[in-house]
Amino acid sequence: MSPLSGKYSKEKYVVLSIFGLALLLRLIGSVQTGFVFDELIWIEKARKVSFSLNNFNLVLHGAFHPFLEVYIIKLSTLLFDNSLLNSLSSYRLDILSVRFLHVVLSSSTVIIIYYLVRDGLGKSAATFAALLVALCQFHLHFSRTVIQTAPLLFFVTLSLLFFWKAVNQKNNTFIILTGLSIGLAYLCEETAALLFVIFFVFLAATVRLMQWLKKWETAAAVLVFLLIISPDLYWNMTSQKSDITY
Repeated sequence: MSPLSGKYSKEKYVVLSIFGLALLLRLIGSVQTGFVFDELIWIEKARKVSFSLNNFNLVLHGAFHPFLEVYIIKLSTLLFDNSLLNSLSSYRLDILSVRFLHVVLSSSTVIIIYYLVRDGLGKSAATFAALLVALCQFHLHFSRTVIQTAPLLFFVTLSLLFFWKAVNQKNNTFIILTGLSIGLAYLCEETAALLFVIFFVFLAATVRLMQWLKKWETAAAVLVFLLIISPDLYWNMTSQKSDITY
């Protein structure tokens, strides 16, 4: 094995170790904490979702916010076969099955944080930043409960990473991925749309705005964003209980 490949292996080991620590802490917290009120609203929404051809039903609205958390909960419960987990009590099984995918997604934020900080400040700072998020009490709390905050942080951080790579690596594919990620962040909470404003202000401040506006990938990123959020926009335009300004 070459010295170069050894360095890469060591870095991956560090990143996976921090992710493992984050995941373990959040899994332990998730099975030790009962459902809170906001979670019960999201869970009730997820119960209405059905992928069965005989009873197909989709939910276009969450609990005061768009619907992505509803489908995170639904897909999480579909991953579990209760007969394989008889060692757990039914109560803890219900908690684990509902929160599992949410916990994994939230824990993955530390990986994104590592690579985002590494590109700008180096590996030592990246390791510290990833550990800081892994052990952060605020993030630990919202990672173990199925409300939209932790997935929002995941997709916002992912958007920052894609945008950073688009700017510094001059890889236009990351422009489209930025639009995709912001769209998914919006489906967690509408305030994520402000990332477009922040990114355009940054581009204007660095005299790159006109260059980006001339790229077809920029228009594609906006189009992808609008397509992703269109179900929520439709719900807000047709529902008497619109919460887009909540």
